[in-house]
Amino acid sequence: MATGLKKEEIARHNKLYKQANDLIRNDIMVDGQPLSAKPNLFARIRLRKAIGLYDEVLKMNPQNWATYFMKAKALHRLGESKLAFELMLKAHHGNPTISGFAREAGIIALQLGHFSEGVNLTEDAIKNRPEDGSLYSNLGLGQLLCGNASKAIDALYRANELEPNHPFTLRLLAVAQAIKAGKIPYPHSDKDVFKAARRIDVGGHR
Repeated sequence: MATGLKKEEIARHNKLYKQANDLIRNDIMVDGQPLSAKPNLFARIRLRKAIGLYDEVLKMNPQNWATYFMKAKALHRLGESKLAFELMLKAHHGNPTISGFAREAGIIALQLGHFSEGVNLTEDAIKNRPEDGSLYSNLGLGQLLCGNASKAIDALYRANELEPNHPFTLRLLAVAQAIKAGKIPYPHSDKDVFKAARRIDVGGHR
């Protein structure tokens, strides 16, 4: 909610925010639903227009942390990961009680190679949503990238307890166990992990 604004300013603030969200509703990833590799021309136009609207909202209300978050989502979709990460962090620090801010910041941190920071942010998200299995799966990924196979396995076991038999969690767990056993090397990026997860046999054999 915008504060310190007149009634008509609040109405405009809320209208701009809704317009921006409506523009990109189908162009950003929500709750892990996959999207095409790159947005097409029309999607890019919508994303850029939404970013302009978010900027107008932030001029009116610089403490609208949800707007920083949504702007970051749009920028990330456009491939501007570093700026998106900065805005995600700003949203998280502005309101650390919202697990989604920390979750998304953690994901981008891992993509950028900030592995320890990604783990810390994911742990922040877990503090607010301790029963979210997907967060423990993210934590397991982060721990693998930090070189901690045992901690990754613990996190992935917890993820499987909360969301039993999730296919990707089971694959990540198999990768972590293979790494701990010395069967495959530690990954250097999230792409390395995903590649190993696609190739691994869930029964523990490649």
